[in-house]
Formats: sequence, structure tokens, C-alpha cells
Amino acid sequence: MQGNNSAIVPRTKCAMKLLVLKAVRDSARQEAHKYNVIGRGGGSKYEWGDLERIVGEGFADDARRLAAGAFESLESDGLLVCTHRDLVNPELWFTITDAGRVALERAAFDALDEALAAVRPHFADMREGMHLAVRSGRPDGARQAAHSARELLTRVGSRTVMRLRT
Repeated sequence: MQGNNSAIVPRTKCAMKLLVLKAVRDSARQEAHKYNVIGRGGGSKYEWGDLERIVGEGFADDARRLAAGAFESLESDGLLVCTHRDLVNPELWFTITDAGRVALERAAFDALDEALAAVRPHFADMREGMHLAVRSGRPDGARQAAHSARELLTRVGSRTVMRLRT
């Protein structure tokens, strides 16, 4: 994979998930080793992962952690599946599923994400943050999720009203 230097390092999990799907889809054999995609944190560009080559710059630790989390989410959601064909590391080689291809083509993970992104691109990220708060297991996770949901609904509502007025 060649870096085109036109992409930026994703800062949200949704954006990183789309970049991971692209990297796996565009891999030479339509399958990729997890750590060849997310990289290993070496300082040299010769040690970069596919994601770093796509964006044309090395990842800081937080971006690499985001990439690893995105990869795991894609696997648990069935958008990437393990091939189990490698003899040494069978659990680390993945391919993109048909559902993953659809998500990449639509740049959304479901119909609601697609609708939210049509109103404002970062609204899908806000929705994801709401779900992350619930799944965090923290004592105030449900409260944070409710606040995020209220904020999302308020912003979607105000954007919709503004569109109707014009």
C-alpha cells in the first residue's frame, strides 16, 4: 500500500474503523495480518503498518490504540473475520466480509449512522460515544450515555429545523 499523504490520521473510532476496512480490503491477497495493518509502533517508516502508509505518517500511541480498538470492534461486529489459514498465527489473519464491504461503500455501519452522517458527519461519532459510555461499565456510564443521547437529539433536531427554515 502506498501512502497518498492526502488522508489524515483518524481521531474517531468510526473513522478509524473505515480506514481499517479499507486497508484490509485493499491488501494484496484480500486478507491481512492484524499487526501489519495497525503497525507495531516502530519509529522508522519502514516499520509502519498499512494504516500509517495510507495516511502517510506514523501513528502516536493513542492513534495505534484507537486502531487496535477499531480492529477488535470490526471483528466482534462481523465486518472482519479471521481466516484461520496461517499455520503460525491463524488467529491474526483477517479478511473483510460482505457486510464490511457494504459498510465501507456506504461509509456507515448501519442505516442510522448513514442518516446521522447525512445531517452532520460527526453525529455518527456522537452516537458511538453514547454506546461506549454504556458499555464502559463505569458507575456513571448510563448517565453519560443519556446526556450524550440528549445532546445528539438536540443537535439533530436543531439542524433539521434550520434546514426546514431555509
